[in-house]
Amino acid sequence: MDKSSQKEYSSAFKAKVALEAIRGKSSLPEIAEKYGVPQDLASQWADDLSANAAAAFGKKDPKEEELLLLRAKEKELEDKLDFAKSAYKKLGAKPPIDD
Repeated sequence: MDKSSQKEYSSAFKAKVALEAIRGKSSLPEIAEKYGVPQDLASQWADDLSANAAAAFGKKDPKEEELLLLRAKEKELEDKLDFAKSAYKKLGAKPPIDD
């Protein structure tokens, strides 16, 4: 069978079949028959899902990453401001910026 005649399956469908295969409540031949896919393909999807499962928890949205960096920078700047305020207080001087 060449590539042009192979059936395309969605990622969601592959995940559904793979999860059912991993759970083991049904045999692989039963799962393959239920979903109308070759048994070796269902097995491959289950293997792929198992091998890549950790990636589901490691990926972060780039905006989430940026937000985490901005929060860390904000905390760093707040710490520096607090240090500067305490230094001014110890010196008995008035800080240039009041809260």
